[in-house]
Amino acid sequence: RAAAEGGGPRGGGAFGGACGRRRDGARRRAAAQRQREVRDEVRLAVATIEARHEAAVIARDAVVHWDQRIAELEQARDVSKSDWGELVEANLKRIEAQSQLVEAVTAWQVARVQLEEAQGLLVRDCAPCHNSILCNP
Repeated sequence: RAAAEGGGPRGGGAFGGACGRRRDGARRRAAAQRQREVRDEVRLAVATIEARHEAAVIARDAVVHWDQRIAELEQARDVSKSDWGELVEANLKRIEAQSQLVEAVTAWQVARVQLEEAQGLLVRDCAPCHNSILCNP
């Protein structure tokens, strides 16, 4: 019976002994390793958000630039100083810039969600929870 309960010839039983200490040490090491991994994931996610945000700002600035250039060309066209082709080209460049802005903002938002995922917030916000301590920190 002692062997079935984990006691065995070396002693210690199910609640102690060298095996229990080794298991506890392994669990602590695994938990510490997971904490380091999560910390690294969060740092990477934050860096990614910053980079994606900067890309979105640059893309927005490009759209503003082309809006201003189009306004200048339209004003010059009113005075017959502008080439129609140049105005069409500027409009195409603005459309390209707007497309890049949408892509950049989307990437930025995805990075924000990835940060929430790394922090464990998505599970808390999306999953139904019946534990008031976890759901209402």
